[in-house]
Amino acid sequence: MDIQALAAAKLASSGLDIEHLSQLALEVLTGQQVQTLSPKFLALPALRINYLAPDRSPISDWPGCEPYFRLRYLDTPQGFDAIAGKKAPRYVQLPSTAPVAYFAPNQEWPDLLADPDCPLIITEGELKALAACQAGFPTLGLGGVYSWRSLPKGLTWLPSLDLVTWQRRNVYLCFDSDYKTNPQVCGALARLAESLHDRGAFVQLLTLPP
Repeated sequence: MDIQALAAAKLASSGLDIEHLSQLALEVLTGQQVQTLSPKFLALPALRINYLAPDRSPISDWPGCEPYFRLRYLDTPQGFDAIAGKKAPRYVQLPSTAPVAYFAPNQEWPDLLADPDCPLIITEGELKALAACQAGFPTLGLGGVYSWRSLPKGLTWLPSLDLVTWQRRNVYLCFDSDYKTNPQVCGALARLAESLHDRGAFVQLLTLPP
């Protein structure tokens, strides 16, 4: 299967269409292009998920910020890496970069973020956030269950999340259904809920089917 077909299949599995690639700020990269980004990345084709500010400007325009993206590998290791049993993570980002909240570019954000009367969903994963926004449910994405903070960077709460007015806003946490059996995911949900509650949000839990 060629790279475009791999990308189309992955996007389709998330309810997205490869024809909307540029509008979603996604790029399809070859393994060679991936390795030019960092020698720590595997030479595998990938979707580059570009993070933008709520007004769709580059994050690098923010004071003190640098360009931020994540990669979603579209293939598994081949050749020696496969023989050696090297397991590729599904998602990677540049080493030593702190996470950033993902504002899906197919959603109008500025007025919504300022208006606490607008409910907001928070989910785990950029593609789910894109699909939810496409379906009419404003959804903020996190790169991982604990990606609302970065303890190695001394951040107990991401600065990008302060772009949201949380006080008296209904917020729905919608992570993967494995939170019921995965203590790490369950713990992350509980701590995120506490942090949102401390900021005045009304927090509820949404459960996805397995």
